[in-house]
Amino acid sequence: MTNCGNGILEPGEQCDDGNVSDGDCCSSACRFEPAGTACADDGNLCTADQCDGAGLCIHPAALAPGCGSALGRGASLQLEDKRKDARDRLVWMWRNGAAVSKADFGNPLTTSSYALCVYETAGDGSPSLVLGAAAPAGGRCGKHACWKASRRGFAYHGSGLSPNGLLSLGLKAGNPGNASIAVTGRGAKIQMPRLPLSTPIIVQLKRGDGDRCWEARYSSAAVNRPGELKARSDSR
Repeated sequence: MTNCGNGILEPGEQCDDGNVSDGDCCSSACRFEPAGTACADDGNLCTADQCDGAGLCIHPAALAPGCGSALGRGASLQLEDKRKDARDRLVWMWRNGAAVSKADFGNPLTTSSYALCVYETAGDGSPSLVLGAAAPAGGRCGKHACWKASRRGFAYHGSGLSPNGLLSLGLKAGNPGNASIAVTGRGAKIQMPRLPLSTPIIVQLKRGDGDRCWEARYSSAAVNRPGELKARSDSR
């Protein structure tokens, strides 16, 4: 007879993490929870939080499904990796292919955090996260609130470039072709990937509360070399 939950792996147990709770990859019966079972959130919107089927909670790169797509050729991506990290630069501009309402953006002044996620894809199509930059909900950036509301949307200005070097994020609602998103980042806090990147490249902006997100895909890049990437999103 085993004593599940005592923290000692005994005959008949696959795991024993010292508790009898589910949702931590070792079940209340001291069995491995199935691969893909949700586990502890690491706070990174660019990754999934799931069990590996062998008792560990892992956080692989994960694309969000059902994101709003850009107009054909309607999104641009620019990355500049300078010798001096303080001069590194990120710019992502997006225009919508469908209507976007202000309500779709949630309320970044209080509860809706955002993250820009840049993925490159391997030959088998699996994504690899190469850059993530967050704009937390609420907060103060210097002497002012980080977020401001406007008639059509919201604007973020991270004067301290924390936590990942994001300088600005503009969210504007509108009818098809008129809604837009603009993201800029700079400096040493950007987790700049080593360039060039493997294509296709996928960029997603994810909202932390709820399932809203927006994306653009880049099957090729006009410039993709050490230190610099410039790309225009695919035609639809």
